[in-house]
Amino acid sequence: MGVPILLGMLCLVATPAKSTAVFSTGATSGLGIIVREGGEIDGWQVTKIRHPFVFLSQSGQTVKIKAGDSIEEGAEVKVVTETGLERTDDSTIVLTEELKNHLIDPKELPKVLMAVASEPYFENGNLRGFSFWEIDKGSFFDQIGMQDGDIVTSINGIPITDVVATIKLLQSLKTADEFSYTYLRSGVEKTVNLVIR
Repeated sequence: MGVPILLGMLCLVATPAKSTAVFSTGATSGLGIIVREGGEIDGWQVTKIRHPFVFLSQSGQTVKIKAGDSIEEGAEVKVVTETGLERTDDSTIVLTEELKNHLIDPKELPKVLMAVASEPYFENGNLRGFSFWEIDKGSFFDQIGMQDGDIVTSINGIPITDVVATIKLLQSLKTADEFSYTYLRSGVEKTVNLVIR
């Protein structure tokens, strides 16, 4: 039986109590297993998921882990300041190809995503985007200027109205040389262009 390693957290519904964690075990050869709060992975009960931690219990023992941690190691993942990013003005950010590849690397992506919590943002019962909060200082999200409470409403001008369509849209950016995202901050809409060089 493998030791669960936390890869990341997802919040695909509006309430934090419905959050899920993505794990990998030796038995899954690095593939992600999604477990909902209250679920179980390799004999460990997922008792609570609160960004940036997941709490697991087994035989009266409770452990708290972050992305990249295994239950045996228990070492916290440090936020690494990204390099290869330059802000040319308020609306344009230039990324190196190397940084882009780092951000989308399947081994690194969970750590990148753990630097921010997000949840769907609804208006009148309809998905309008994703709100971001608990942004780690020095993380990629911090460096591109995102702030707690920002709500990303579109990518490349395509409104975020469906979770599955948004995931597909994000996957299509792997080969993009540039893309944009629009967000709301305190009711004011802004668009940022990211250019890969």
